Amino acid sequence: MSSFVLMSDRPEMPSGAVCIGAAVERMAVRFVKAWGFSTVETVAGRFRMTTKATASRAAIARRALAELPDLAWLDPTREWFTLLDRESAMRIAVAKIVSTVGVVDHAELELALGKRHSFGAAPPPVVRAYVSALAARVARERLFPGALLSPEEKVVLGAFEHAGGAATLEDLRERTRHRLASAALTRVLQASPLFVRSARAAYRVVGSPLLPVPALVPWRQWQAAL
Repeated sequence: MSSFVLMSDRPEMPSGAVCIGAAVERMAVRFVKAWGFSTVETVAGRFRMTTKATASRAAIARRALAELPDLAWLDPTREWFTLLDRESAMRIAVAKIVSTVGVVDHAELELALGKRHSFGAAPPPVVRAYVSALAARVARERLFPGALLSPEEKVVLGAFEHAGGAATLEDLRERTRHRLASAALTRVLQASPLFVRSARAAYRVVGSPLLPVPALVPWRQWQAAL
């Protein structure tokens, strides 16, 4: 069961907290945009105090965050959080996956989103809660298939579709030879959340079965068969 919690009961803000609340929100949005989620402590250490307060910065930040309608807590202590309706690289990645291949297993989403170590040192339960909450929110949106893909991603996706969802790097190079430079292909495979590594020099579309890809015939063996 996911541990994220959408806020429904919002504590009252202290007097004069409107400006502070806006400052907290701006800082929270900044971190969510960059990383997808953040912590109360991180926000508390960065937002600008415009008035004197008796409460700690962490307490003020937590109260201000609790006022945001799209807040989702990601752990029982309510330290880690995300803002589900704000733009972020992670949100775009999930939207790409859902709009292209549909809803996939959460483990697959974690693999796709974390392929470039984007989660940093976040605890695994927090990551799982974040992926679950974000996927559930994005899945309810009307997304036009392929609308979020770059031209290069569309070319590579087409090559995978003709290969059955999994292919060697050499096969992908051959299938995209006249449409995509080799360096561009490598860049797409490394950066796009749609494609994950399945073996050495082999890839698959996220959410597709982990099927074996045909092994390349060694050059000497192929030459001997002529």
